[in-house]
Amino acid sequence: MPQFCAMNRPPWRPLRHYFATATAPRPSPSSLLQTLRDRQLLQDCTSEESFLDSVADPRGAAYLGIDPTAPSLHLGHLVALRLLMELRGAGLRTFVVLGGVTASIGDPTGRSIGRSTLELDAAAANAQRMRAQLQRLLGRCAGEVELLDNSAWLGQLTVPSLLHEVGRFAKVKAMLGKETMKERLKSGLTFAEFAYPLMQGYDWVHLAREHRCALQVGGSDQWGNITEGVEMVGRATGLAAVGVTCPLLVDGKGQKFGKSTGNALWADAAATSSFELYQQMRRLDAKTAGRLLRQLSQLDLAEIELLEAAQTAAPGKGAASAALARDVVTWLHGSKAADVAVAATRALYQSGSITGVSVDELAGIMRDSGAPVVALQRTEALGHLLVDLAAQSGLCFSKSDAKRLQAAGGMYVNDRRVEEGEALQSDELAEGRALLLRAGKRKVCMLLLDA
Repeated sequence: MPQFCAMNRPPWRPLRHYFATATAPRPSPSSLLQTLRDRQLLQDCTSEESFLDSVADPRGAAYLGIDPTAPSLHLGHLVALRLLMELRGAGLRTFVVLGGVTASIGDPTGRSIGRSTLELDAAAANAQRMRAQLQRLLGRCAGEVELLDNSAWLGQLTVPSLLHEVGRFAKVKAMLGKETMKERLKSGLTFAEFAYPLMQGYDWVHLAREHRCALQVGGSDQWGNITEGVEMVGRATGLAAVGVTCPLLVDGKGQKFGKSTGNALWADAAATSSFELYQQMRRLDAKTAGRLLRQLSQLDLAEIELLEAAQTAAPGKGAASAALARDVVTWLHGSKAADVAVAATRALYQSGSITGVSVDELAGIMRDSGAPVVALQRTEALGHLLVDLAAQSGLCFSKSDAKRLQAAGGMYVNDRRVEEGEALQSDELAEGRALLLRAGKRKVCMLLLDA
């Protein structure tokens, strides 16, 4: 089997490198379609023929709609964003439409009960935060992806105009036949929820008229809304509209990474820390990590297959999940945050050495994750037996328990095993003030001495 070292892989290639340039040939429509399949970015397409025509259209455009129902994007948004980037790389104009109005109405998709009411001011504030996140995630290409807010047109729309523009093309029987509507009817479908597909459809009609946008992308849970929009756009504008959906982002158990399931990993580092995000990705099995690498990273497929094979052969080393974790954290939070997450992981769970991360950064990560950070006076620590400090810090239940652990070879100070009768020396301290004590492989605490 080919050997692959995750530490020697090329650095993460930011999204700006994904766009076609004037000197780089753009993929043909058929090769783009195959790429979407190979990268597991394609779930459903309303018409393959219309898709190929839209991609071939030199004036063609595509859009992704995101309702700002929370103050931050989450990991689940990234698959659809990657799909949109593939289309941009093929030469289409691309738009992200933030639903400043539709977020306040509430998409009934995937809901057994109605959404909590979101006021327009709150939706606008969320949209502003998401816009800043999108500009950061898109890097230098943010100017090539046009960020719009549907409050610009829906905010001025009257009910008669809505009914005239798209309502007359919507068939009530077909709308009620959607699985989402059937499910919501059981617990009480509101008129606002019923009208939501009309509002989303109007977004598309507006973009089709203003920008010749015939293609919409979204998650597979949006299939009902998108197919409804295909009919509205075709009847209202005459364009051969086409909808494309990507798979929902799920873990190895098929559980969706998303807000509705309480399993969201947020793009905002204040909501999901870089270390927590890294750990969540790092724990994935080879198959799941390989799938997410195809969907979220820009690594070559051959390289991803090598990573998968390496992790399958040696699951404990996690070659694929480690590459994925670094890629995702780098994309969302930056390379510095990824470096710190990698170094903290190495310090806490691998080498035990505090290198590549500052004491304060590691102490903050440990506190956030519930690992103990014990403050001691220097006189309480230097020259004292390490087995005594292990008991005093709570790493071990008692001194006798600490002695048994040390005798069995299971106690470590930083990156080495503690010897019998060994006392703490100042040269063990990182930055002259901190060290890690470990019981076995996973239980660890930091001793933080005063200045």
